[in-house]
Amino acid sequence: MLVLWLVSCGVYWLVCGVYWQVCAFRGRVWRFERLLAVVSLLIFLGGYKGIGTPVRYALCLGSCSSVSVEPTWHVSLAQKCFMRLTDDWSNGRFGMRLVASEVEFHQNYYPVVEEGSCRISFDAGNGEHAHFCDEFTLALPDASDASSLEICFAEDSPALGIAVRPELDRGNSDAEAVWQSGHAPQQWCESQGYLWLPVHAGKPLELPVMDGEVAFEVVYPITWYSDVADRRAPYTSVYFDVSRIK
Repeated sequence: MLVLWLVSCGVYWLVCGVYWQVCAFRGRVWRFERLLAVVSLLIFLGGYKGIGTPVRYALCLGSCSSVSVEPTWHVSLAQKCFMRLTDDWSNGRFGMRLVASEVEFHQNYYPVVEEGSCRISFDAGNGEHAHFCDEFTLALPDASDASSLEICFAEDSPALGIAVRPELDRGNSDAEAVWQSGHAPQQWCESQGYLWLPVHAGKPLELPVMDGEVAFEVVYPITWYSDVADRRAPYTSVYFDVSRIK
């Protein structure tokens, strides 16, 4: 913020000084100064959102084979241009996308993002069924006491629904339990005491937030490619959670 303010002031006084020398005799200097002041203020506001500290969230994306997070939350115009034109290979940032995979950039499975929205694209799967990919957008609330957040899946999402868990449990995803149980996803949720929310691709859903946290499993149908005698229920799930940094 301080850098943006200094840059705005520098631009203002430099351009104003030159224009004073060139056009002072025309009597339009004061009007131009006011216009330049407004432009400088817009530059400043374009680089900083509001006054105060934005609400920040930690995402857990560790159940994915690979994942990318693209910020659609507030980013200053100068920072956005810089990020689009530059890559940061050492941190797994390629333009606006922050990526992670099974072999590189593991730290990016747990990114910290600000209030607003972010787009999450990921691949998932294991050796017994085909890999699949999906994408959704999280709208992270700017209120620290928000009781819900919005999630919206891509139009072509294969997701069946969301199982909302009562608490965070990052060390115990139920991806295997879903298809081993032999139950349909909704029945499985009821047996676990989870809230079941069917996904309608392209339409937003509200996830309940308790004490700044929400954990959920996104349930998918499995596309089998191996000849397995006992195929059980053809479902799997991918675990995610969001927690507000206090």
